[in-house]
Amino acid sequence: MLDLLSVFFDPFVHIDERKRLLGECLSQLDRLAKGSSAPHGAETAKGGLKPPWLASGLVSVRLPYVLSQTESDLLKMVTGAAKDTYRVGMATPSPVAMRVSH
Repeated sequence: MLDLLSVFFDPFVHIDERKRLLGECLSQLDRLAKGSSAPHGAETAKGGLKPPWLASGLVSVRLPYVLSQTESDLLKMVTGAAKDTYRVGMATPSPVAMRVSH
């Protein structure tokens, strides 16, 4: 699942409701992961091998540049429910000087 928290960062929805819905979503993701608990490298129904990262699910989260306390609480819910977490830093491109020709 890509960018799980984006939908829960809506400031127009009360934080208690966002936390409740995120909790339900995480429960469903856990249920789905347990239903796909074939061992790493196990064969799928079509005869292919199941990749290790698919054995328990994969969720990504893209954070805003400034993390509020509310957003931090939601992130803690996700990381607390995760089996493993990985942080990937994105490279920021260097500013490029532009030449203006006359």
